[in-house]
Amino acid sequence: MVKEDIDVLTQASNFIDRHLRAIRLNWFKSVNSIPDEFIRKGIYLRGEVRGINEDNTLLVSHLPILKTPSYKRKLSKLSDTTTTKRVEGLLPVNIAGIQYREGGNVWLKEYLNGTHVRFVPLRKTPCQQLVCIVHVKKGMCGKYCVNEELVRQGLAVTARCKELENHKLYQGLFTRLLKAEVRAEKTGKGVWEKPSYTKHAKQTIYSMITWTRDKLSGSKKRDEV
Repeated sequence: MVKEDIDVLTQASNFIDRHLRAIRLNWFKSVNSIPDEFIRKGIYLRGEVRGINEDNTLLVSHLPILKTPSYKRKLSKLSDTTTTKRVEGLLPVNIAGIQYREGGNVWLKEYLNGTHVRFVPLRKTPCQQLVCIVHVKKGMCGKYCVNEELVRQGLAVTARCKELENHKLYQGLFTRLLKAEVRAEKTGKGVWEKPSYTKHAKQTIYSMITWTRDKLSGSKKRDEV
């Protein structure tokens, strides 16, 4: 093995060792505490959703792999955050690549509040929030992507993020979101729901009655003049 190969292996080993140690022991309590290298490398973190704001921001408590006594004591002091905008020790997480539609916040509170998640930060925003891909465990071995599920259910639509256009993980996510949106539109889910024939017929009849009434009212006024 040549010297260059040994150097590459040494660098890779040092990188893995350094970041595994950080993931295992460090408790990330703020956006700034997460190393920028984690963002560039797309390293997954684990956490628990402790609350959801009305603007659809998830308040996530980072879960290190090795939970020290200090971590457990501090975690127990965190209060209920279902109505709190920001709490020290919780990471504000925005779900990447989407714009919410009606019912999105209700879905988040029903399915994510109190749930353990895996999330990969894609960027830090100027207002100190994380833009992430979020996964939730499904069954014994499976998982699903929250970003895609919201779009698949018609509770959100795909939104382009210029700051992430060169990020490989975001590029893959964006493609999957577009496919989920096409599926939601075809199946009439959420924002894509099509009115039933009866509902459509009632709306048409009501519109005709309103139009006729307004026309007759206009004609009567002209006759009076």
